[in-house]
Amino acid sequence: MGGASGAISACMGMYLLLHAGVEIEFKYFVWLFYFKAGEFEIPAWVAIVFYFLRDLLFAILGMFSSHTGGGVAFGAHVGGFLGGLGLISLYKWKTRPPPDPVEAAGHILDPAKVLAATPQYQSAATPAETPTIFLHDGAAQTGPFTLSQVQGMLQHGTVSPQAVYWSEGMEQWQAVTDLSATSM
Repeated sequence: MGGASGAISACMGMYLLLHAGVEIEFKYFVWLFYFKAGEFEIPAWVAIVFYFLRDLLFAILGMFSSHTGGGVAFGAHVGGFLGGLGLISLYKWKTRPPPDPVEAAGHILDPAKVLAATPQYQSAATPAETPTIFLHDGAAQTGPFTLSQVQGMLQHGTVSPQAVYWSEGMEQWQAVTDLSATSM
């Protein structure tokens, strides 16, 4: 980066990733043969990309120009902008939460609302157990099951070890392998 204008361009690059959809208000006035004033709004990404492309064009033209040093300021603007994009991209990458295995598969589920028909393992439940466990294997959700049913399905291999489970009172889905040797 080079000086204050490069730093301002870095701020524009950061703003682009953080607030691309925000409307920027422009005010104008024309005073040549008549007087006209007004204002208009455009999305931030349009204005910022326009300024970046303009600076990039002038930096490239400055490199091929016959006089020396003509594109240095524009090069600093381009470098600052790319540096700002890179810093915010790195920040967003480092601070993102880990993906939820169910949402990562493209499924958004509300297990409290889904009461799907259960397979043949429903009859294997002991009379004292109440089915409360819902399973999701990345494609479909089934349940409710009892703990002994889920453990039996894991032993027989009818449930994938990558499946997740949810039961009332839990905030998030968890790996079904956690149930293989535990009791609820």
